[in-house]
Amino acid sequence: MSSIKIVKPSLTFDEISPRLEKIINSGIYSNGTNINEFSSEISKLTKAKYCFPTSSATTALWTCLKILKIREGDEVLVSDFSYPATVNVIEDLGAKPIFVDVSLEDFNMKPEELEKKISPNAKAVIFVDALGNPSGINKIRQICNNRKLVLIEDAACAIGSSENGKNCGSISDLTCFSFHPRKVICAGEGGAITTNNLKIAKKTFIRL
Repeated sequence: MSSIKIVKPSLTFDEISPRLEKIINSGIYSNGTNINEFSSEISKLTKAKYCFPTSSATTALWTCLKILKIREGDEVLVSDFSYPATVNVIEDLGAKPIFVDVSLEDFNMKPEELEKKISPNAKAVIFVDALGNPSGINKIRQICNNRKLVLIEDAACAIGSSENGKNCGSISDLTCFSFHPRKVICAGEGGAITTNNLKIAKKTFIRL
């Protein structure tokens, strides 16, 4: 059985060789000025005040739940159409994922279904931008505000997307991106968390 490639990253060696040579000669292969510059560019693109790079989008999601002190007995409402990692991070912390049905039109969480599933044990909502499309997230944002729930956006595929003129990365309390080879921006691997909330940022970021 042959495999079918979903995407093929497009990159010319002329684009990357000068930067790679500079990085290799510096002897600094993690952190350093390149990471700071990259984080700054992601902040500009998403209109988010703060950007924290991570090793993957999965790590970003786990970190978001950890800084929110999600623990055993807590419930996290999550779209029932997503990559397994979105739910795995909830279970890894001993919390309970509460699946919320999605619309068959855009495969994103239905606001009315979210309302039905919120219980006193609910602490956060993870909205997944299905296929990079954030449709409906502003309605979910309003519900979270009204019910005092933290909104985490799994925007692994959605960097550069927007709804109602607001960019993914600056809509939710916390937004997680991926830079995996099949994503819009490819860094080989890696992820990032963005937020406009200073209180959350102080818990998340090493350098502010």
